[in-house]
Amino acid sequence: MKFIAALFAFLAMVNADCYMMNPRGSNDRLNEANTDRNNANRMFDSQNNAKGGFCYGPAMGYYEGSLLTIEWTAQHGCGINAKLVCNIVLQYMCSNSDAAPVDLLRDGSTTNTITNNAQGATAETNGQLTYGMHEPYSFYQACSTRQRNKGLWINDRNLGGNTAQFTRQNNNANRFAYECPEERDYFPYWAPVPWVDIAVLVPTLDYCPFYQAESFNVKSKFICTTGGVQAAPNNQADCAQAGLDWTEVPAHGVPAPDCVIAPLSRDNHLGNGGAGGHNNFYNWTLPFAKDLPCI
Repeated sequence: MKFIAALFAFLAMVNADCYMMNPRGSNDRLNEANTDRNNANRMFDSQNNAKGGFCYGPAMGYYEGSLLTIEWTAQHGCGINAKLVCNIVLQYMCSNSDAAPVDLLRDGSTTNTITNNAQGATAETNGQLTYGMHEPYSFYQACSTRQRNKGLWINDRNLGGNTAQFTRQNNNANRFAYECPEERDYFPYWAPVPWVDIAVLVPTLDYCPFYQAESFNVKSKFICTTGGVQAAPNNQADCAQAGLDWTEVPAHGVPAPDCVIAPLSRDNHLGNGGAGGHNNFYNWTLPFAKDLPCI
């Protein structure tokens, strides 16, 4: 069996106060020896307390096809709870250890945010890649070019622009490495994403057919391009009117995500919420090398 390592994402639709317990979640930490993290914009928008998260440690590895228990806490609650509606999305991303710097997932060697240019992915300090990176720079370029979805509810928020960087929760387009705010906030997303969906945990199984059918695991997505590069229009009609190409991007080509009832956790409680006083968890059977080339 092949020994694998991958990066995990835990996305709860409350978008805040959710902490990965296993595998350990960074909450944007690296190796700072202080109570609060240094930089909440280092890798992603966790919207979590600065005191949360685990510092950098030895790399964790797992065998393909083995069972990995993913554990978390969710302060605002989840599961079949009359006080709320909550979906939790579990995703992963991976890269080969010998991948080019522009594609290589890594912790980096500084708590500074990667620079907003192509040089950020290849910058080195003392022979090590300087910045931590999840999504590649090309993903953020596409996000900052593509028009935002204007059918989304923004309440009374004044958004500072019209690209996918601007959302109700990020109306000033604050940058969190190369994360795309619109993709982070909405699932399933309508454009290609580097994340592979593991499971969607829902309050009712009625949601499952939609989530599974629309996952980029199984469904290709379309983008408007010019010369093979993302253009501004976000729909086929506007793309055609601009004389550009409505381009299909193939799906990941892996099975649709699992879809199950979310485990119950009570609201206003950032602690063990599972049965018997344990963390909420999901048991994931890890994929095989045949599923994706980076495994």
